[in-house]
Amino acid sequence: MANIAIINFCNLKCEYCFADDMIHEKSKVISLDDYRKMLEFMSRTPENHIGIIGGEPTLHPQFEDILKETNKYCREVNTSATLFTNGIKLKPFIPLIGDRIGLLVNCNSPKFVPSNLYSEMISTLDKFNELSMFDRRVNIGCNIYPTLDDYSYIWELVDKYHIHHIRHSVVSPGGKFMHMRNDKEAYYLSMKKKYIDFCKDAIKHKCELGLDCGRIPECYFTSEERAIADEATHGYHVDFCEPVIDITSDFKAVSCFGAYNAGSVDIRDFNNIMEVRRYLTANMSFPAAKANCTGRCTTCKKHDLMQCSGGCLGFSPVCNPGGIKEYNNNSSEKVTPIVNIAKTDESEEVINKNEEVNENTVPVLAQPEVGVVPVPEARVLVKVPAEDGITYTLDMSKSEFEKLEANGEIQEYIRKYIANERAKKVAIIEEEKKPEEVVIDLEDKKSDDDFHYTPGGNVDNKEC
Repeated sequence: MANIAIINFCNLKCEYCFADDMIHEKSKVISLDDYRKMLEFMSRTPENHIGIIGGEPTLHPQFEDILKETNKYCREVNTSATLFTNGIKLKPFIPLIGDRIGLLVNCNSPKFVPSNLYSEMISTLDKFNELSMFDRRVNIGCNIYPTLDDYSYIWELVDKYHIHHIRHSVVSPGGKFMHMRNDKEAYYLSMKKKYIDFCKDAIKHKCELGLDCGRIPECYFTSEERAIADEATHGYHVDFCEPVIDITSDFKAVSCFGAYNAGSVDIRDFNNIMEVRRYLTANMSFPAAKANCTGRCTTCKKHDLMQCSGGCLGFSPVCNPGGIKEYNNNSSEKVTPIVNIAKTDESEEVINKNEEVNENTVPVLAQPEVGVVPVPEARVLVKVPAEDGITYTLDMSKSEFEKLEANGEIQEYIRKYIANERAKKVAIIEEEKKPEEVVIDLEDKKSDDDFHYTPGGNVDNKEC
């Protein structure tokens, strides 16, 4: 599957928008001829399902013709398509939607959508209900994001239209929340309660939650929370993030909009979409997942086995070259660099000796580069990429940071912090090395002390 962005303009300004970078670019509308070329490209392999995305696709000036071409493509190739829309301007086009096109209507809260536009969306949903299209060809979607706590509007729609399944996602920080990509740990911990409450509401309304790509890694949940998520989703799970593939109107393909800034390829340089997927997997997904291995991921076997990407790859430095962009409705030019601690020749020499980790072998660090990323409640996050491949994150109050910096103590503070973190890891490793004792009972032994077996050790039996 691949998504084709037929337009980069939208009639809403969702503050969480993951396509924010594309929407802020110069207006792009795909021509009908180029759309046919992309459909032909997609038809070359069995991986031929397409998604029609934007911006808001229904705003395309030739959207009626786009639907006709899509219907024709689906019949000729014997495949299907999905239209991703906010539903506001969709109603007039409903008669033109063929039986091979499914729809996902992204429903936003009336608190953030102008009342006239929200009414138009409801009018579209009413028409779908009249045609008995819910749970058959039409699904609604909901995005869970930091500034919205009340999702009662979704459950009102679920009850009104007797919907039994919705698609949901915990958004990857984008748009207004782009700065939150600086701390994956803090973001997922802050979103966890909101998500579990959402799951509880779904269970209450007997509505199954379909999993989109925005998922909180399983390790953030307690066993009780995980059970709630399992019940709501009929089996919560997180997979390794492989390219969704979003294709823009100029034939450029990216792994997904969360990784929009990681770079693109021109699909005309490939024979088919499967080649594009393999290329993006090897050259974007794998490097991004490796760079996304921070915090708890560094000791996680699931990450090592590529069963989890450590959360959305939008958090990965690979997907944020040049730093984290500030949110700006009119421009995407401003960049807030992450605080970075530069390496010195001395630090590299120490690490290369593979000496025992202790306070004396922690590298001597240069002063931080200018550029402190502010986060809520006047705190700063200091990112320290170390030579062991781990990026350490220090979360401290802004006043504390400024005091340490003013007194020239920030370097020593960071050195001790890293030494402490490394000592913890060494302790964990040493604990894991301890062999487990297993006592094996034998029928012919004379006492409990006759036979004792320790894995990896020797057999000690006085009677043998």
